[in-house]
Amino acid sequence: MPLSTVQNKGFKLLMKTVTPLYTVPSRKIVIRLIDVRYEVLKERFIATFKEVDSYSITCDNWTDVSNQSYLDVTIHYVTEQIGMKSGCIEVFPISENHISQWVLSI
Repeated sequence: MPLSTVQNKGFKLLMKTVTPLYTVPSRKIVIRLIDVRYEVLKERFIATFKEVDSYSITCDNWTDVSNQSYLDVTIHYVTEQIGMKSGCIEVFPISENHISQWVLSI
């Protein structure tokens, strides 16, 4: 759902019906809360790698429903508790053609 959902009359009516005492935050407040949460999680994610001895990186490209292509870079590592973990490092939009051409020689 887009962040503008919190401004829709239908959403406000739904929230008033479900939780009458709750005040729906504005779009700007929601954006600020997301930004703060992102920074906290980013710092926690970075701190995790100070304890990791080795890792691997994978890449994947995919296309969303609007036909925009992306390249995703993911890091994989094992924790001290022998737990396999992974996290997205970055998602890059791809604006150029990325179709592979196969050349067969006989």
